[in-house]
Amino acid sequence: TLGHEEHLGDVIAGYGADVDLDVIRAWWSLRSLVAVRWLKEHGFDPSSPGCEVDVLMRAHKATPGRRPG
Repeated sequence: TLGHEEHLGDVIAGYGADVDLDVIRAWWSLRSLVAVRWLKEHGFDPSSPGCEVDVLMRAHKATPGRRPG
């Protein structure tokens, strides 16, 4: 679901239990930050459209209640 939060409801429904969305979003962030380094080390551009930096920036802008900056 990373980068496709619109499918998150379907994934959660499959688990049939309470799910902490903050934990899921934190995992997405950690996974993306780790992937940025790997991508750079292997000659990829993590800031390309649809890649990790793009996904993180879109998630940051869409997060309700976030502080500007």
